[in-house]
Amino acid sequence: VREWAQRMRRAGNRYVEVPPFAVLRARTAGFAIGLSKQRVHFSTPLRIPTSQRPAGVSVVIPSRNGKEMLARMLPAVLDQLAEGETIVVDNGSEDGSADFLRHQFPRVIVLQHAAPLAFAAAVNVGVRAARFSHVCLLNNDMAIAPGFLPHLRRAFETVPHLFCAAAQVFLPAGLIRQETGKAFIRSAPAPSDFPVRCDLPIEGEDLSYVLYGSSGCSLYDAERLASLHGFDEIYKPAYVEDLDAGVRAWQQGWPTVFVANAHVLHEHRATMSKLYSKEQLDYMVARHWLLFLARTVRQRVVFALY
Repeated sequence: VREWAQRMRRAGNRYVEVPPFAVLRARTAGFAIGLSKQRVHFSTPLRIPTSQRPAGVSVVIPSRNGKEMLARMLPAVLDQLAEGETIVVDNGSEDGSADFLRHQFPRVIVLQHAAPLAFAAAVNVGVRAARFSHVCLLNNDMAIAPGFLPHLRRAFETVPHLFCAAAQVFLPAGLIRQETGKAFIRSAPAPSDFPVRCDLPIEGEDLSYVLYGSSGCSLYDAERLASLHGFDEIYKPAYVEDLDAGVRAWQQGWPTVFVANAHVLHEHRATMSKLYSKEQLDYMVARHWLLFLARTVRQRVVFALY
């Protein structure tokens, strides 16, 4: 796979097929891992302690060189936050973000890191510092609509044992809406397909079960998220960590639902596209998908399917 990725980068935008030997090698490794999977795996359910957290929302925003985006998105967040706190994890920024926040948004808690962390690690810093009953993870390239946080909060009053409330995601005008927040997995994927997909919501749909919530615009039960130890930091530098957390929560019987009325506009990959090429981002997603299959999927038949 590493050899294939290097060939892709050298080829630029030209299509390059996967070398047959690389495919055989990957399938052999997958077969070996599959043999180690239990036919049915039962684990002791995690015990959630009685929460001592006050009711409210801790909004956690990881940000790297995102001063301008923070200036645009923070006023709406602070306006909707009646009970709670806003935590910005300043992740190795070199644009003066921390000083800007302290002067322009004194209500915001700034956790500053001189060297950049991977996305999951940066999120976990904020999650560990969060003090309230629910944690809302927001990327700095998200613009929330009126009522965003109240709509997400109401889902937890309706759905028992809820782990995550996922927002409905919109993209800027002119872009194909590949991201909606309504995440599913194909039951019989073709070998060339990435199995996870986002569907358009049906008119009137709300609180339907979905696979996971995006770590860029979802609300989590703080105690349940803490019991999973946050996001797995093996997914470096980013992507698939939210899918992994959502599936691990489902394995505990904790659902994720799609909240149709919680709207957010996503300036897609506004930060990551500055740091990595499209080919590097695509490779990152594919590699982390394989890590997810090897680490998190428990049943042999499911592992073999994907």
